[in-house]
Amino acid sequence: MVMKKECDPEYLKNVVKGILPRVDNKSKKELLNAVNLLKYIAVVQMYNPSFAMPVSACDGFMQSQHRVMSSGRQQRFGPWEKERQPFLNLLLLEEFIQDIDGCVKGLTVVHPVIAAEIVKQLGERFQQKPADMILELLENSTILDTLSHSKGYIQKVCRDLMKRRLKKEYGDDRETDFAPFIEEVYAEDKAKAYKIMEVGIRKFQDPFIAQQKARLHSMREGDFDNAEQAINIALDIVSNNSYLWDTKGIILREKMTLYESREGQELISDSEMKELLSTFNESCAAFQKAQRAMKEDKGRKNYAGFVGEISSIAKFLDIVQKRVKPFRYGSKGLGTLGRYLMTEYIPPDLILPSLREFSDTMKSLSERVDEVLGCFTDYLAHCTQQNFGEASYKIQDKKLETIYSTRNRFFALSSPQLENVQYSMETAYAMRRSEVKRMKAGGYQQIFDMASKKKIPDLKQVQYLLRQNLSSPSLFDIRNFVFTLFALAVCPNVGLDEEEARKSVNILKTMERKDDGFYGLFFEMLLNWPDGTPKEGSIPVGETIRQLRDRWTGRYRNKKSAEPQHNLPRRSRIRQNCSPLKPATEFYLGLQNDKSQFVHRKSLGHITYDIWKKETIKNRLRRLDGVLESNDRVLFNPDGEEPVKITLSLPIKGLPSQEPVQFYLGFSFAGPLAYDVEYKDNRETLFIAKESSTNYPFYVNELDDVDEGPVSYDI
Repeated sequence: MVMKKECDPEYLKNVVKGILPRVDNKSKKELLNAVNLLKYIAVVQMYNPSFAMPVSACDGFMQSQHRVMSSGRQQRFGPWEKERQPFLNLLLLEEFIQDIDGCVKGLTVVHPVIAAEIVKQLGERFQQKPADMILELLENSTILDTLSHSKGYIQKVCRDLMKRRLKKEYGDDRETDFAPFIEEVYAEDKAKAYKIMEVGIRKFQDPFIAQQKARLHSMREGDFDNAEQAINIALDIVSNNSYLWDTKGIILREKMTLYESREGQELISDSEMKELLSTFNESCAAFQKAQRAMKEDKGRKNYAGFVGEISSIAKFLDIVQKRVKPFRYGSKGLGTLGRYLMTEYIPPDLILPSLREFSDTMKSLSERVDEVLGCFTDYLAHCTQQNFGEASYKIQDKKLETIYSTRNRFFALSSPQLENVQYSMETAYAMRRSEVKRMKAGGYQQIFDMASKKKIPDLKQVQYLLRQNLSSPSLFDIRNFVFTLFALAVCPNVGLDEEEARKSVNILKTMERKDDGFYGLFFEMLLNWPDGTPKEGSIPVGETIRQLRDRWTGRYRNKKSAEPQHNLPRRSRIRQNCSPLKPATEFYLGLQNDKSQFVHRKSLGHITYDIWKKETIKNRLRRLDGVLESNDRVLFNPDGEEPVKITLSLPIKGLPSQEPVQFYLGFSFAGPLAYDVEYKDNRETLFIAKESSTNYPFYVNELDDVDEGPVSYDI
């Protein structure tokens, strides 16, 4: 019918008008219920084309299971959907809804354009807009209060109308700031948009509807008081969710912009500074709670708490530089601010009492930025890169670049020749760290990027600066010094001083114990890997691997694991397949030579299944012999040392009976992994999947859906 007339609007209008019954608010209840049911299905389908109304959810609403006759006896009918009004039979189709918990029968309008026309015509008859119809469904209909099994599904669809944004990284064709339905209603009637969300919060006790309401107040109107009130309601419902704390931190950070400038008042007053400091502290506290919530909820990759806190610090310092007297004079003022932040110096013309009282905290901001940035980059380094529609890691790289620029702007000291000028030891240490950061060598990824680009002189200069701090090193100093040792070791014709490396790695291990850091154990695993040469006094590599795996499990793995559910809707499958935190493989065991036996991943390019067959790999990496102990482990027996159990990067089908195999060895932050495992008799190895060597099985990581609530459905 629709295709025959090529969706001619006038034809569709006449067809729908001819099918819909004459009805108004005074019509019989049975007919009115049927029309309202059609209206609800059509209006929801406008915003969610795949929606179907569960039949069982409408049993009470349709009220047609039985009637009482004049004799007092009950006359029973069959299911109401079998006795539908003729116009419903013409406009609705039956289909099965594939819910997470099973299949239920549903009703859907025959075509989306028909649904839109139904909404338009019924809206004219009842003097309603789509927003009024949704509000009626939420407030007055009994459908959402059904006791049937399908209650969860229909309620979730309605919640998603108010909170589910469109994102390309989750498979949508465009990006929106808010749910499309809310954006449309807000454009027509702001008050009604807020009312719908308030009804949704009360009815469903959904914290993420409150979160979106808070974002709407903040982003569209700059109404920070109502935004704070809404996000606090969300946190009252769920108090340990990193996404909610992140939103609160963002709202408070945006509130700080109120103090960027005041008409006719260039310098900030002390009372304003007190308010600014209070808002700044609250914003940082919210982001810190987001970080803690993320760490407790292992396996979820919400890095926004780390980026958010550093952004709040940058916003605060930007306002200080613009409106506080000693720091307002261009580059000279910025230099004064850097000196104030990084040394014991306090400018004599800093006269604001509130800021002078805050000086100790101001001088600790540099360490806090380094700590937060370290946590953020640790997650990016420890966990394998995963893309959401080719976007996620580009976004993270841009955020990192912004953060590094911010750090270099505010927390860097100008560095004249350090040898020719006398400074206090603390100031000299700080200046050397500033110089390392200025050279873009203040972390694992930056240093190994330099190695991949063969910037050997720069790496040696960074190492020289950090070596001068080793008499009393900070964690920043010793970590980056160890990174330079191994970065230079994988460069051509440089090599590794094993004695210095062991000494430095032991110091790093000791300093990382407090925060359960990874790098000390990771590099100890490399140093202690059996190479046929006895290593007197060193810890057995098996013990180091056990500690490293325990540390990975403790930080990144949830207590319960689950196989992926392949019957989930497409958006949820995308989120689930990208959600697990998987250990990054950073080094591979290379052919033995005089310089180094390790090859860094960046020198191999993009790792795929087919790359292992290339001559360049065969000429650089060393194949080991082992025994296939199970479908997910291989046993490696080094000469004269304890056997090592190595996880397969891909599992194999069946239960092998301890057969000899050969493989390449990779070193990940969860321990060693075996790549390109083949039977020694050249039989084909039946892997479950061969598309990518980064396709880790469930025993390497946990499979949990990254979401703010239950899984989402396509709209």
